[in-house]
Amino acid sequence: MTKLDFSWSKDKRYWHYDDNLNVVIHDDAPKEVKESYKRYLKQAEAAPKRGTL
Repeated sequence: MTKLDFSWSKDKRYWHYDDNLNVVIHDDAPKEVKESYKRYLKQAEAAPKRGTL
């Protein structure tokens, strides 16, 4: 089972949902938040291919 990286979501000051309920990371978010979200997207994309999500 894959453990997804959700550390980007801990602080709502750095992200929000747009009108289509997509996550938007703010430009002023720390580098760690942006990197965590990129890792999350990669993991979420790969999980269905492996059958783990």
